Amino acid sequence: MFYFVFQILLLDFRENNVNTDKNIVLFLKFYKEGDDWIGDCEALGVMTHGDTIDEARESLEEPIGLTLNAWEEAGERERLFKERGIVVYSGSWAQESLNCPALTPNSLIEMHTSQLSLVV
Repeated sequence: MFYFVFQILLLDFRENNVNTDKNIVLFLKFYKEGDDWIGDCEALGVMTHGDTIDEARESLEEPIGLTLNAWEEAGERERLFKERGIVVYSGSWAQESLNCPALTPNSLIEMHTSQLSLVV
């Protein structure tokens, strides 16, 4: 099983001022099921698949962005983040502060940063 720590920068485009000091961190779980790799973001409730782990990871970025933007547009982001334990960090965040999932001895964790255009 592989885990990716996925840092997403939340961009604020309001008032003609691009603010990039807010971010969230999501844990993405990847595992093999038959011939496919499954990508799962449990915090958002989205899953995808691909022929390779890289394809599964890349295809997971779109539903993550769509979900986060839909929550924001519906005015539900703050409530859903609280319910699901998603923390918005201002500025940098420390790895020690992350609530990491329970790992098995064969688990691998990688760090990834993505920039999604979310209005926050």
